[in-house]
Amino acid sequence: MKKEFMKNSLYVMIIICVIGFIIIFSSGAIGKSMQYNYLQKYENAVPSNQLERYLNDITSNFRTAGQVISTLGGFGILLCGYAHYKEL
Repeated sequence: MKKEFMKNSLYVMIIICVIGFIIIFSSGAIGKSMQYNYLQKYENAVPSNQLERYLNDITSNFRTAGQVISTLGGFGILLCGYAHYKEL
């Protein structure tokens, strides 16, 4: 029972870490998509410097969120690996 729980928690942490990396690497595409939606919302009446700032802020926010998620997943992987090592 305990080994099965450790194995399942290791899988969950690996998935969380991978999701974080996916968010990091796709933050540019997500930012561009949200920039396009922002431009459509205000019917092309947005100054270019404000649009560029919006893109940089959104991309940075998603990159930071991905880093936090992947870091938590990585630490979880290390803790699960250590717990599994102690069981051997």
